Amino acid sequence: MSKKLILVRHADAYPMEENNDAMRDLTDKGKESISEIVPGLLRLIKKPEETIIISSDYQRAVKTALLLATQCGFAYVGEHEFVRDGDFSELIKFIIQCKSDSIVIVGHQPILGEWSEMLTGNPLPFKKVAAAGFKLNEKDCELLWFLQPKALRDLR
Repeated sequence: MSKKLILVRHADAYPMEENNDAMRDLTDKGKESISEIVPGLLRLIKKPEETIIISSDYQRAVKTALLLATQCGFAYVGEHEFVRDGDFSELIKFIIQCKSDSIVIVGHQPILGEWSEMLTGNPLPFKKVAAAGFKLNEKDCELLWFLQPKALRDLR
């Protein structure tokens, strides 16, 4: 098993109203920031048409994933509670069972940073729309790259 995993933090969302964090939508700035990082992501992901993307079940992550899927040509395959909850064992189970060798996961901080640390020993400080690429095999996981939004925008 050799798979590529890309972790992406969701884009900027509106502040929480009435204690409903799950329904926070993306701001216009957040939507724009997704479009700005797409060229950089496509330079790093060699076969976007063979890449699947999943997300947390929170609206801001779902919308980020759907916009990335549309603009990059990824196949969006759904929302998963384990992404929101940070269930590392479910993450590993999903990766192993996934038929695609290239997986993008849109989630939240601090979970993405914690998963990075569990995978490689490196806790990563994901800003909104930051991304990290990993190569996983049966024995270990290697951090291939980690880029904050400005660096992704500059990759054009």
